[in-house]
Amino acid sequence: MFKNKYKKNYLYFEEVKTPFVVILIYIIIALILVFLFVFPGPVKDWLNTPYTRFIATLIVIVDLIFFWSYSQLIIKINDTYLKLSFGIFRKKILLKDVIDVEVKDFDKKNYSGYGFALGKDKSVGFITGTPHGILIKMKPKNVFVSTENPDELKEILESKI
Repeated sequence: MFKNKYKKNYLYFEEVKTPFVVILIYIIIALILVFLFVFPGPVKDWLNTPYTRFIATLIVIVDLIFFWSYSQLIIKINDTYLKLSFGIFRKKILLKDVIDVEVKDFDKKNYSGYGFALGKDKSVGFITGTPHGILIKMKPKNVFVSTENPDELKEILESKI
């Protein structure tokens, strides 16, 4: 069922890719910033100080970290917890804390953008751009997870709560 030996330790394992357009935006931002280093042109005076070079380098590094982090969402479930990770952004949910699970469509009005997002309804979202997901109801905050297999994920979670 699973491709490698580490995935077989989970009841459920899914890698949800972020849309190419979102990844392309991070790459373009990094390329623009690197281009400004190589061909400073109108910002030459601004980039001449060590302080601003440090800030610009830091921005490129942060952009690349976000690019790597948001390239895919990994969903793992074992007997005791659900683990969601977007690179450096991770959340571990104990299954005993889950109250209910429901399949929902992605609501663009509630979550702005992709990646790790805070919803207007005070929920936390792990958003990849898939049109469907699950809403995990728990205290203190609900969690919305984009998935390509919402019914399967819901079934597994409901069997464990």
